[in-house]
Amino acid sequence: MASKEDMKLFFSETEDLIQTIEDNVLILEENPRDNKPIQMLFFAFHTLKGLTAMVNLNNLSKFCHNFENLLDRSKDKKLSKRKSIEIVDLMFESLDVLRSVLKDVKKGKVKDIDERIVIELKDSFEEVESEYEITFIRQISREKINSVINDTKNIFYKINIRIQSTCVFKKVRLFIIFRALNEIGQICWSKPRPDVLESGNIDQDFEIYFISQKKSGAINKVLDEILEIENKTIKRMTPDEFNEILVGSSSRLKKLEVKMDRELIEEPTFEKEIVEEEEEEVESVSQI
Repeated sequence: MASKEDMKLFFSETEDLIQTIEDNVLILEENPRDNKPIQMLFFAFHTLKGLTAMVNLNNLSKFCHNFENLLDRSKDKKLSKRKSIEIVDLMFESLDVLRSVLKDVKKGKVKDIDERIVIELKDSFEEVESEYEITFIRQISREKINSVINDTKNIFYKINIRIQSTCVFKKVRLFIIFRALNEIGQICWSKPRPDVLESGNIDQDFEIYFISQKKSGAINKVLDEILEIENKTIKRMTPDEFNEILVGSSSRLKKLEVKMDRELIEEPTFEKEIVEEEEEEVESVSQI
């Protein structure tokens, strides 16, 4: 158990560090190319790692260590704007976790976060840091729909899931759900549509259309092992019902892919933006 002196130090230092994180995340959000807030965030999480371990919040210490590593690896990368936004979003969500734990500790409730959240968060960082945009919802092409529907081994499902209202890292939770389900089948479509769902822009409820050779009991067991799922229903669909979903979503997906490809082409990297700014500065100097 931590001493009174250690707890006093923890309170005073942690509040200041949380404020430092918030201030620098806001700066980073405004100017993702600024390296200074990255450095400040790195040192803040590094210090929090030690303070949380000092008061025996060991899982929270690992949590801070994961953010420390993410920042250390990101500071020298030329990230796309989309990836930078994802990192900033994770930082904002981390503030909610830190504030919640600090609030409980002040009330005398020294309760650590669940270790599985730490593990899942670390896994999700791999997706955030990936050079490529990873998708977990794989639409079946129009040419293959008939063979999939007519395969008697396939079982078709509509799965409704509600995430707990207290879930802080929604995108991380979705990442874990999608990865687990795709290990035993294939997610083909969703409501809201895939690009919205994969970005984590949901309230609590969503539904996915899923193909598997597993029975509903096995799917239910996989979902039971995932944290922060408040409720779920797994409904079997007929091949004709599922076929209607696939055919209808196929045209919508093509429109979506065209839109996303257009955005990807138009999205400048920070390196390109820096070069453009430097050219503008040179031009201004020449005019002078």
